Amino acid sequence: MDPSQLTPFSPLWALLRSGVIGGLVATLLGFFGGLSATADLFSPFRVQLALGLLALLVVFLVGRRWKTSVVLFITLLLNLIPLSPAWIDRSRVALPGDDPACRIVLFNVLTSNSRHEDVLDWIRSQNADVVGLIETDGRWSRSLEQLKDVFPHQVTIPRSDNFGLAMISRSPFTSEVYVMSETSVPTLAGTIEHPLIGPVPFVLTHPIPPMGKERWKDRNDVLRGVAAIHSEEPRRIVMGDLNTPPWSPNFRILTAEAGLHDTRRGFGIQASWPAGNPVLKTPIDHILVGPAVMVRHRAIGPDLGSDHLPVIVDLVFPPPPAGGR
Repeated sequence: MDPSQLTPFSPLWALLRSGVIGGLVATLLGFFGGLSATADLFSPFRVQLALGLLALLVVFLVGRRWKTSVVLFITLLLNLIPLSPAWIDRSRVALPGDDPACRIVLFNVLTSNSRHEDVLDWIRSQNADVVGLIETDGRWSRSLEQLKDVFPHQVTIPRSDNFGLAMISRSPFTSEVYVMSETSVPTLAGTIEHPLIGPVPFVLTHPIPPMGKERWKDRNDVLRGVAAIHSEEPRRIVMGDLNTPPWSPNFRILTAEAGLHDTRRGFGIQASWPAGNPVLKTPIDHILVGPAVMVRHRAIGPDLGSDHLPVIVDLVFPPPPAGGR
């Protein structure tokens, strides 16, 4: 049907206008995710909102509904502006060079995922220096021991509730467990002693999903606690399933307030969850770095049976300070 032939009061036209109102409300609510747990539920879906609004804008333009088209265009821009740094901000992308890169892999393996061998084979193939794993239980911890020929340095915090953590590395590292919220989910932090690039402070974390006011507050408490660890270290890495997209107001706890840089910037959206649902997919698995670290490459890995996709980042570090720190 030609949209220009619809009468202003036709049922289809009324339905389309409802979509415009819904898109506008969802867009505005997403900006208040730092104030309300309910509003924050709309934060992850800016890409989906942008695509839906673009489709509506085309229909209203064809139908010559100019006033509504202007509203749609402005609403579309409100979604595109927070998304745009993923493509246009390349200020921290490293130029090609001979500086050694450190490859970091982050993967929420999903506790119930039975494809252990596939995951281990894929990790071996990545030539990573450090791998951070999330949702590891006792079975995953035992499976990771098969990688000790490549990653002899391992610390695991097995849990059966989807909040276990594991850190495996080619280089030795120190580690300490932090608990920064009432739900007692662990955060692992320490320093990797890389033979070529020197000491690299790290944090690996997995706050709970912000479903409801108390869980939303708990997630934000973890983000604030993570922001405080190694806060004076310009070479630090923070990684984890943070259960927040990069355009959520709460993500600013780590970026604008803590001075960390989102490694996605310049490499695209790189959505990582849910792996099997391309319609709802959004980036909630993050690797962030301190102000001294540059990003040479960033990519999303394959589907390996988890509801998340792996994240691979190649980082370039400045020479270590005199004395090794």
